[in-house]
Amino acid sequence: MAFDDATGQASIRRLKLLEAALNATGCSQVIFIADASLRHRLGPADRKQLQSMIESRELYQAPAGTSADEFVIDLARRKDGFMVSNDRYREHTGRWRELQHRLIKFLIIEDEVFLSGIEAEFDKQKTSERELSDDSIASVIQGRTSSWFDVFVTVPIISLCGGLVIALVWRLSLAGIFAPLYAFGISVLGLSLFGAALSVLVPVALFVTLFIYHWFMRDDSVSGTNARETHLRAYAAVALLIWTSALTMLFLYLALATASAPSWPVTLGLILGTGPALPLIGFIRTAARFRDFTSWLDTTLVVAVCVVAVGWLAAGSAYLYALAWSDADGTDRGFLATIIALLVIQATVVLTLWVITNLNRARA
Repeated sequence: MAFDDATGQASIRRLKLLEAALNATGCSQVIFIADASLRHRLGPADRKQLQSMIESRELYQAPAGTSADEFVIDLARRKDGFMVSNDRYREHTGRWRELQHRLIKFLIIEDEVFLSGIEAEFDKQKTSERELSDDSIASVIQGRTSSWFDVFVTVPIISLCGGLVIALVWRLSLAGIFAPLYAFGISVLGLSLFGAALSVLVPVALFVTLFIYHWFMRDDSVSGTNARETHLRAYAAVALLIWTSALTMLFLYLALATASAPSWPVTLGLILGTGPALPLIGFIRTAARFRDFTSWLDTTLVVAVCVVAVGWLAAGSAYLYALAWSDADGTDRGFLATIIALLVIQATVVLTLWVITNLNRARA
C-alpha cells in the first residue's frame, strides 16, 4: 500500500499512480489485494474510492483475521504474475523458491513512480496474452481450485472415473499388442514379463525425459516453474496409475498360465483396484504448496515407491490365492477376495494421506 508523504496515511490516489505506471509498461491488468483493516485507515473520500475499486474488481480485500500476503503469493504463483511490493516476504520463501525473482520494488517521489528493473523482468507480450479473469481472481480469494488438473485430482468421483478410464485404455492397448504376439506362439509367461517391463519402463523413460526437459528449461519470467511442476505432477499421476495397473496385470497373466482362468468379477476387480491410486496425487499436489521443488520431488518418489510396493504385495498375494483356491467352476474366490483387499489397502492409503494433507494445511 502506498502512503502519502504529507499525511502518512494510506492513499488511494497513489495507488492510481502505481496502476498507471504499471499499465504504461504493457501490463494489461493490475489487481490490488489489501488487508481487511485498510478501510479503517483511510479518510472519508478515500473510503468511497475504495468501495468503488472493490465494486469494479480492481481491488480485493483479504478476509478478516487473515494476512493479505497469503493471497498475493497464491495468486502470483497460480497465474505466473509479478508482485509489486516493498515487502521481502522472507517468511514465505520456503514455499516458493522463485518468490524473490517475482518481486518488483517501487518508489513514489512527488507523484512520480519508479519501478525496479521492470523492463528486464516483465514480459509484456505474454502478460497481455494471459489476462486474469474475474472468476480466476475470485477462485483464488475463495480458496477454490482453478485448473482442470486440480479438479481431476481433488474431486474423488472424477479421480476414480478418470483412473478407471486410463487403466482400461492402457490394458486394451497392451491386449492389442499381445494378440498378434500370442498368435506367433509366444508363451503367456513371456507376454506377462514383456507387458510388465513395458508398463514400467515406458512411464519411467517418459518421466525422466520430461523431467530433464523442464529442469533445464529454466524460464523464470512467466511460464517457468509453475508449468514445470504442473506437467510433472500430471505425468506422475498417470505413471503411478500405470505402474499399479501393470503389476496387478503381470500376476493376472501368470495366473492365466498356471491356474484356471479368472472369472469376470475378478477381471472387473482388477480394473477397479487400480482406480483409487490416482487420488494419491492430491497429497503430492498439496505438499508442493508448502515445500520447494526438490522436497516435492522427494515426496513424489517416496509415494511412488510405496504405491509400487503395495501393488507388488497385493498382486503377489492374489496370484498365490489364485493357485490355491481356484474352484472347479472357475469362480476364484480367493483371487476375488484379494482384489477386495487391494481396494481396502488403497483406500486406507488415500485416507491416511488425506489426513496428512489436512494436517499440513493446518500447520501452514
